[in-house]
Amino acid sequence: MPAARFRGMKKIALLITFAAAVALAPLSSGSTAATVQVSITAAGFVPATVTVKRGDTVVWTNADTRNRQVVSQAAAFASPVLRPTQTFSFTFNRAGRFRYEDPLVSPRQRGTVIVEAADTVTLAAEPKIVRYGRSTVLSGRISTARANETVSIFSQRCRDTSFTKIGEAKTEANGTWTFGTKPLDRTSFRAQWGSANSDPALVRVRPRITLAKLASHRYRVRVFAAQSFAGRSVSFQRWNAVRRVWVHVRWVRLVDTGLGIDPTVISGRNFRSSIRPGRRVRIRMGPTVAGTCYLPNSSNAIFS
Repeated sequence: MPAARFRGMKKIALLITFAAAVALAPLSSGSTAATVQVSITAAGFVPATVTVKRGDTVVWTNADTRNRQVVSQAAAFASPVLRPTQTFSFTFNRAGRFRYEDPLVSPRQRGTVIVEAADTVTLAAEPKIVRYGRSTVLSGRISTARANETVSIFSQRCRDTSFTKIGEAKTEANGTWTFGTKPLDRTSFRAQWGSANSDPALVRVRPRITLAKLASHRYRVRVFAAQSFAGRSVSFQRWNAVRRVWVHVRWVRLVDTGLGIDPTVISGRNFRSSIRPGRRVRIRMGPTVAGTCYLPNSSNAIFS
């Protein structure tokens, strides 16, 4: 046997071993990727060239009356010898142009699989932390860079168990898109374009807190959010100029004010403090009070 032919047969044997895990294996019924069929006929592979997306599977079926085989050096696979009606499948997980052939027939019949990168859509949020009532801008790009494509936007709020569609955006000339929204609490966003889904983007929310002086030693605190903070206590603080720190003065227990318009709930309280006039004061809500759906926050600072 010539040395060159022996080396070629050795390479094929190695490829068969490499591909044994996928040879003759049934396709997963739960896969969302596409499956493309190729027939192995006496005249050659039909179709001789197929174009698929990364992650798709090609299935070769021996439609000839003799044994056939499918081997690709470029894609690093080789089927076992296929008797008539038997099949071989291979999933292409990288983009490129992959030629294959049948070494059992002469002259050798050849085919090509062109693997395109899978469609993708990206998503980013800016800013990633907002005060209640403020907007964040979601933006991204589709992989084809085409204009006038529809990107669907989904959100999952803090206590939700699934994503809900909240709107759509159209892509610009370079495939970019933007979408403004006001998250009510900690929210994950996701973009969908066709069958492509972006990675989620998380936006966190701080409650809006205001402090006002009503009269001498009398103050009013208001907390704006999409939930009630009634029954929780916030810290009334004064600024220590010497130590340059905020110092706790007293706790203020919040109640429902009944002033909010859905979805906004306004918690608050009018309270008194004997702190002497002229001091800088504020309200501070710590992480325990803010809970899992909101970040800690402070009110505006005023003079007592």
